[in-house]
Amino acid sequence: MKKSTLLLTSLFTALVLPAVAKAQNFFYISSWIGNIKLWLSQAVTIAMILITLFFIVSVVRYIRTKEAKDVEEKRHLMIQSLIGLFVAVSVWGIIGLAGNILGTNSYTGNNPSSVCPPGLTNVAGKCI
Repeated sequence: MKKSTLLLTSLFTALVLPAVAKAQNFFYISSWIGNIKLWLSQAVTIAMILITLFFIVSVVRYIRTKEAKDVEEKRHLMIQSLIGLFVAVSVWGIIGLAGNILGTNSYTGNNPSSVCPPGLTNVAGKCI
């Protein structure tokens, strides 16, 4: 037997057999998944805030530019940041919609079609 096959077999045996014999509790895995979901939700919220701030800063820089050679560069940066903001919001919305359709989003409200921003929870049709 190859060493890699032996290692995989040993790892599988060590992880699965205690669970089959009900000698090991796997509830800690669901808490890890919950923590990862919380961290990802917070990371998406922070990323959306940063992208929005970058767009606002690029608009202010474009408005305040007085030299003709800098206007084109600032306008290009403003358009790129607007496209980035649009793509980020679109992807976030598509993922939220797909999660609602597939039933993978967890929500406690009565209106499952309402999509809340990351970090907020739908409670009775309102994002809290």
